[in-house]
Amino acid sequence: MKSVAPGTRLESMVPPLLSNGQESRGRFPICDPLFSPTDADIVLRSLEGTLYQVPIFMLRSNSGFFNTMLSLPQPKIHQDGDPVIAPILDIYEDDFPVKILLCLMSGIPVLKWETIDAFERVLHLAEKWDTPKLLKKIRASLTAHRFIENYPLRCYRLTTHLNWKTEAKIASSHSLTLDIFNPIHRDMLDQLSSKDLLSLFYLHRKRHVMFRELLHSSERFVAGNRSVPTVACFRSFVPLNPVLRWTHFSSPYYCSRCGITELDNSAWRNLKNRMCLEMERCSIGDGLSIGDAGWPEAQACWESRCSKEDCRAPRYDRFMTLRQVDACIALLPKTIECED
Repeated sequence: MKSVAPGTRLESMVPPLLSNGQESRGRFPICDPLFSPTDADIVLRSLEGTLYQVPIFMLRSNSGFFNTMLSLPQPKIHQDGDPVIAPILDIYEDDFPVKILLCLMSGIPVLKWETIDAFERVLHLAEKWDTPKLLKKIRASLTAHRFIENYPLRCYRLTTHLNWKTEAKIASSHSLTLDIFNPIHRDMLDQLSSKDLLSLFYLHRKRHVMFRELLHSSERFVAGNRSVPTVACFRSFVPLNPVLRWTHFSSPYYCSRCGITELDNSAWRNLKNRMCLEMERCSIGDGLSIGDAGWPEAQACWESRCSKEDCRAPRYDRFMTLRQVDACIALLPKTIECED
């Protein structure tokens, strides 16, 4: 088997063997300097015409695709009575993902992933070539980068497609920072299977419903949720507003200082509605107890006081209320539910 020096032009030795009989994108093939070993017995040719001289054993031991294909009888190519450096196999793939995968197969260090697009291109080719060992390496690098944090929906699509449950849970958790019902995410969501899409929707919806239920708890928020309308009022409003069912079985709550004035919880009710809207917009809920200072509903709630002139005590304890809000958020589910 003849060997060729790295970077050598092969126009005098190897004719361009594309299916249409034309040159590879108008230039002669170049041998990649990283892949020109003396023990190479096959040459892979990319769409750009770059030649990669590699051992067949390396391809067969790492790729189910090449293992099946190369197990078939291979024709011997000759030129002028002498064997060419190695049979040429057109793989119809771009240089970038091909070179990365061959580096991973041969143990050559790979540079840090620069973009999620580059990562996805390599991942798709690794799946296409059926390379479980390489997929394992690529899988480990996914969580080592910030791709899941910066592109949660895209990573969720990739990980659910490959059935990487741990990474899919992490991606679903980071998706809570997004308003997934915003039209800007529709194209990405359309690429999910119905099962994976429903799992993601269920996670976000469950957080919304549980958070609303916890906010209406009269045990957690005594002052706001026990100062309520009468039972007769409850019966008349339930058909129109089912949300009221969580608040109307408790007895009235009186001012903690004078014990005379029955508290009006309209300010707290407005703040709860605002927090629920914010939770639907961003399911992570990290701004509910920190960024509420600028909300008019929050300001009205904290400034609300007893109506008795010689009392004027604050109706709600801001510190304890926000502490309970944080406790409610901590109880919400954080990832999708995956079947074992």
